Amino acid sequence: MERLNQRLALARRALDTFAEVLVEKPSAIQRDADAVKSLSPEQAAVALAMADDRNLTVHTYNEGLADQIYAHLRAYHRLMAALPCRRL
Repeated sequence: MERLNQRLALARRALDTFAEVLVEKPSAIQRDADAVKSLSPEQAAVALAMADDRNLTVHTYNEGLADQIYAHLRAYHRLMAALPCRRL
């Protein structure tokens, strides 16, 4: 029960922080980051899938999942190589 209460407290804090973001006016950096739109819709979908895969592998190891994610690595590499920051 204590673990559940801890997780609920963390969730409440995260929700409170989320609410703060919605109330505050964004900084120039935040505003400009939203205007950049440097990814195409297809690239954004790959980037989100990459983030999901990263999150799946952080806390546990599952060989079947590792094989599935390995199959995605070429697409992730293409995305990363195409990003503008790669040319800096």
